[in-house]
Amino acid sequence: MKTLADYCHCRVCRRATLPVGFLRLCLRLNPRFIFAVGIIAACAAAPNLLARPTANQFPAPVLADATAEISRRVSNRVAQSSNETTVRRQNSRNDCGGKTLLDKIAFIESSNRSACIGDGGAARGAHQLHLAAVLDCGGTRADWIALTNRAVSDKFAGAYIELIKTKLAKAGIKQPSPAQIYQCYNQGFTAAKRTGFDPSKAPKTTRNAIAKL
Repeated sequence: MKTLADYCHCRVCRRATLPVGFLRLCLRLNPRFIFAVGIIAACAAAPNLLARPTANQFPAPVLADATAEISRRVSNRVAQSSNETTVRRQNSRNDCGGKTLLDKIAFIESSNRSACIGDGGAARGAHQLHLAAVLDCGGTRADWIALTNRAVSDKFAGAYIELIKTKLAKAGIKQPSPAQIYQCYNQGFTAAKRTGFDPSKAPKTTRNAIAKL
């Protein structure tokens, strides 16, 4: 004799013990009867359907392992985020935004902001060049205005650095250090010459910038 459990494996039908033939007969006689039987069976199974998982379904060792794994992953992610933040801060303080002197000067002078205008409007671009520096490198006022374009700024800042090296070589310093080059770049060649091209004798703001090179 077959019951509903032979046709359906849900919790409600597994709990039903009435024969299928009897249910079919009842359905022919009174469709409301089978509906009522279904409601009664569903209500009887409802506590089990809505019950929370028991300890037998999720043993304590399994729960403990899952909790430990979640805690480990969260701790690792927090540590990774902290390390990434530390590295970014160190790079911003020490690397100066690039490996070349040209890149480092751009970071020190403007934090790599091409549209930067400084010194009351006298310095323009990522490398904060003055009009006199652009003219010394063979440029024009139009070139100076165009320094807010990073490519133009790189071109004239690179030329100005080479000009400083040439002047230092004529002054007897054949292999100047990055600190000496930047001292001339920041102070001006004449002012740097008065200190004997000694970065330690430069103004404090210049020395602080040199420390980032």
